[in-house]
Amino acid sequence: MDRTTPALALAFNLRAPAWGPPAEELYAAAVDMAEWADELGFDEILLSEHHVTDDGYLPSPIVMAAAIASRTRRIRLRLSVVLATLMHPVRLAEDLAVLDVLSRGRLTVALGAGYRKEEFLAFGVNWKRRPSMMVETVETLRAAWTGEAFDFRGARVRVLPRPVQPGGPPLLIAGTSEGAARRAARLGVGWEPLGGQFVAEYRDELARLGNPTPPDEAPAAAHPPFVHVAENPAAAWAVVGKHVLHNVNEYASYARRKDLTPFQAVSDPDELLATGAAVVLTPPECVDLLRRIGPEGRFRLNPLEGGIPPQTAWESLRLVEREVLPAVRASAPVAT
Repeated sequence: MDRTTPALALAFNLRAPAWGPPAEELYAAAVDMAEWADELGFDEILLSEHHVTDDGYLPSPIVMAAAIASRTRRIRLRLSVVLATLMHPVRLAEDLAVLDVLSRGRLTVALGAGYRKEEFLAFGVNWKRRPSMMVETVETLRAAWTGEAFDFRGARVRVLPRPVQPGGPPLLIAGTSEGAARRAARLGVGWEPLGGQFVAEYRDELARLGNPTPPDEAPAAAHPPFVHVAENPAAAWAVVGKHVLHNVNEYASYARRKDLTPFQAVSDPDELLATGAAVVLTPPECVDLLRRIGPEGRFRLNPLEGGIPPQTAWESLRLVEREVLPAVRASAPVAT
């Protein structure tokens, strides 16, 4: 089917700072919004993971994805990322297989090695073994998802049920280093770079190994990291700006190297508008943005960013539903 809009996604990390709405409201709203997106023809729900945070960042994306799977029919579920090094590989294989079954084969998984030492200390995991643990995890997932018995650390293991998708859900490795990119190529999985980094190194390693390289992608139209739609952008920003600021500054505080993160700490929400890190658009302005991105691109909304109140988030999503998507779809060229 020919596309008339960019690929459409909702993303949730479910931060719930103490000064915002409680977590139970945000989690319930996220599931409702996923159901809304499924009915409206969105393509993907993205869920991410962190631990030992001050604002309750989503620690269990697999559990959350299962809740969303039970309320949706066709939209894909993308775990981006699962911190694979903090989980036992066989247990991870089981949980992801069950999720693929529950979603009837709608799961994609990006595996992350992790980068916050606090998380490794909390789980009693050796920080220095991340590269070897990632290799073991990918190899274990592949063996486990055959449904046949295999050797794991000296034991004979079998994982059932098998995933619905033959061979299991598509796998990627997410990372911010050349080593992670080349590791993904050697393991034969996709590469999900933060900020578009080390794509050339991933492709070079694939070519060196004699493996097919993905086709070159045309440069994508600029997509602001955060987009909110409102009839009155100034009034809306007065509500959501502090939440977006919180999210950006928390991410910036996690980074070990500032050159490897797109998040830079700022002191005033308006700085995010000035740098283009966030935009609040009227419906016609959002229509123009989607047209510039085009049907080959991607458009992502983070409606509950930093604990944005669900009522405010729904106001934005309803404008997308009533005024943005119909206009983009109506203006798309008709296939002949």
